[in-house]
Amino acid sequence: MKFWMKLHSLFTVFLLVFYVTLGMFGGLGAFGNDLKSKYAWAAGVNLGVVIDSMPGKPILSATTTCTENVSNINLFWTESDGATSYEVTRDGLPLVSGFQMMSYVDSNVVAGTDYTYIVTASGSSGDTVSDPLTVRAKDCFIIEKPDPTLTLVSFDGKEVVQGKQLITTNKIFKLTGTTNMPNANIQIKTLPGPIFVSTLQANLNGYWEYYLPGQLNEGNYSFQIMATDPESFLRNITKNYAFKIESVPGGGGGENGGDHGGGHSGGHTTTPGNGSGGVVVVPPKPPMEEADMNLIVQNKDSKVFRGQDLQFELILSNKERISTNVDKVYNLEYDVLDKTNAVVFAVQAAEKIPGNVLEKNLLLPTGLPDGNYKIRATLSTGNNILTSEKNFTFSDMPIFNLGGGFTATYCQVVSAIGWLLIVSLLLLIIFLLMFLIEYFLFREALFTVDEYDLAKRGMIPFGKEVAK
Repeated sequence: MKFWMKLHSLFTVFLLVFYVTLGMFGGLGAFGNDLKSKYAWAAGVNLGVVIDSMPGKPILSATTTCTENVSNINLFWTESDGATSYEVTRDGLPLVSGFQMMSYVDSNVVAGTDYTYIVTASGSSGDTVSDPLTVRAKDCFIIEKPDPTLTLVSFDGKEVVQGKQLITTNKIFKLTGTTNMPNANIQIKTLPGPIFVSTLQANLNGYWEYYLPGQLNEGNYSFQIMATDPESFLRNITKNYAFKIESVPGGGGGENGGDHGGGHSGGHTTTPGNGSGGVVVVPPKPPMEEADMNLIVQNKDSKVFRGQDLQFELILSNKERISTNVDKVYNLEYDVLDKTNAVVFAVQAAEKIPGNVLEKNLLLPTGLPDGNYKIRATLSTGNNILTSEKNFTFSDMPIFNLGGGFTATYCQVVSAIGWLLIVSLLLLIIFLLMFLIEYFLFREALFTVDEYDLAKRGMIPFGKEVAK
């Protein structure tokens, strides 16, 4: 009897877990319907009886959108059992009737105005109305963006101060800056020569940083920095900054404004003036006069998985400024930089660019750690050095994707399996110990207490009357 009770209990628990699992995958509705059908079968009740009742109460919801600057209110409601059609009223007056869909778009609205909607579900036995829902139409007027701004924050690790000359003794250094345009495209030119033309991208906060791609000799130079809104190339700003590279600190003397006169939107540049320290500023050339290069990562969402190629395009503008020979071979260098801007992988190649676009696939080392990186392409020709860089992420390829941003990679699955095996082993050891304890107690319970055992244990004396 005990054996059959244990077996029945285990079978019951198994069925319970099985049905709950089915309910998780099939939905609680499928779980409930299945239980109802089994109950009906067990009770011998025929569920084929159709009861004509009022339609279910629809639940109304809404969203507001803009289509070509026209405000829309999108209405949605749940399906009502027994309903043959739906009617929508707005502010107590019919809006649409005889409707069999569960959604409706009201485009005859005024921006900023509140409207109250009710949905009526009609069936053969009557009507059921939803709770009223008040929605305010969205204001779709285009809000003008503020004028673009661009600020050079630091030069060679030092804060840029208005009215103070930019001087350094380093021939390769770093710039940082900000703009009020998220993900702005930044172009930096170093003049008069060698002419560095570099393109990069600010982050979502408008922050950007730039490392000089090569050395500059001692002398006077200027930066021409242009920031462009990625959503509108007409919204841009250009600023010019003069700086000096000298061998001995303080050798320049005098003061010179780091930001000369600010900048203007619409692509206009500001012309730097000469400082009192004798620094000669070479006026920059127009932004599009020199050749430049743009790099575009082709991988989806700029994500590169281990074992995949990093796919990108190089787009040359004003290529004739570099060479008029269409069969010319260009020396290109591709560098992968980590978050500290250290080069972790580099490839040099001689490439032909018959048109203005070069498509390139780059296989990254499999031992590269997961994280955020930058790919920087450098083209050197004569007195021109063109660079362009873009950010990307590198990680293991997910084995499966459950949606909602939840993914699992091969390493994560292996790690989870390892933890599962360790926990299983510990549970097995615990169960084994419990089994040994129960077996010991079971063996102890098998002893029969009689006179012989008591005499053997010294609890009573042996005598003639005590037999084994």
